[in-house]
Amino acid sequence: MKEHDVIFKFQDPIEFLNFTFESKRLKNNRFSLRAWAYQLGYKNPSFLSHVLKKQRTLKLDLAEKIGDNIKLTGKAKKYFEILVLLQNSKTVEEKNLYLDLLETLKPQREKTPQSVGADVFRVISDWHHTAILELVELADFKFDLEYISKRLNENISVQNIRKAIDRLLKLELLEEKANGQLKRVRDNPILHESFVPSEAIRHFHKQMIEKATASIDGQDLDERDIRGSMISIRAKDYAAIQKIIKQAHSDIVKFSRDGDGEEVYQFNTQFFKLTKEVL
Repeated sequence: MKEHDVIFKFQDPIEFLNFTFESKRLKNNRFSLRAWAYQLGYKNPSFLSHVLKKQRTLKLDLAEKIGDNIKLTGKAKKYFEILVLLQNSKTVEEKNLYLDLLETLKPQREKTPQSVGADVFRVISDWHHTAILELVELADFKFDLEYISKRLNENISVQNIRKAIDRLLKLELLEEKANGQLKRVRDNPILHESFVPSEAIRHFHKQMIEKATASIDGQDLDERDIRGSMISIRAKDYAAIQKIIKQAHSDIVKFSRDGDGEEVYQFNTQFFKLTKEVL
């Protein structure tokens, strides 16, 4: 392995910088944060110290200076800079773009389950992944990219369908049977792990709310059920209402079919404040 190929094992640029700093100190026990800051053009080491402690944001201009300082080149340098852009990205779309770029830069040997975090983010944040998991359970399902694209009733390209299926296979949420058909793996707990980013979950819910809105005009009453009740409550009753909603989801999920479903439905509930406290 080349000296700087270790960068491809990192998903966090700050963790890589701390690793690099400790590596420098192991080679030269007189090397200090002050010395490194001076090499980067800073008289006071506090700025670099705050970055390494995640107390200040690592910006791209500093990342470029550090890359030059530690002699990162080629794909390793691009990978490091994209890690910084990923960390500073504001939207799910930006994150997904940078995650894809990171995967294209990784050497083949690094394309391992180490990148599961990125794959889980995509599976949660992009609704068509979980839709495919349910689509597999339809009686008329067939492993055909054009079929899947049309069945989802959306402008999702066959290329993106293929990528989604590859991601689900990699995470072992799907498996390919001997006859070439797909089978859902239901006992895989990966989507319930605590490392699933909340931002990905929020993005998924926003997508589903948008689809619910579209269904008001796009679907007949016998295909959708959207209703609302406006109530005033006591704050202490919120937990009890949450429990009822959770139980309703559990009861409805029991209708989910294994292999003989006819259509895929999404069941959403929204319970939120309409008022705010006035001081």
